[in-house]
Amino acid sequence: MGTRAAARDLPTDNRQSLIGTSGQYRPGMSDAAVTPEVRTRPANEVSWEELQAVLGTRGDPSRCQCQRYKMQPRESWASVGREELSLRLRAQADSGHPESGHTSGL
Repeated sequence: MGTRAAARDLPTDNRQSLIGTSGQYRPGMSDAAVTPEVRTRPANEVSWEELQAVLGTRGDPSRCQCQRYKMQPRESWASVGREELSLRLRAQADSGHPESGHTSGL
């Protein structure tokens, strides 16, 4: 519903690229005009707070802390806990230390 209302407000030439004949949203070239710039930097060159801002405070990224593929057999987010997963990421990323010789590469 929200996408259709937003598409209705677009100039006529942009509507067809966003709303197909089925009435469903589909990405088009017009999306690039509203997508914010994304910059990537090594995790050790940003602060811990900036890294945590990328992961957010809700949902899987916040709980996982980019540790899903680094967890040991039989470990789970619940059994290890967010605090421990966060400590692991902090050690891997070495955030706030641009001179570091290693980082997680997030």
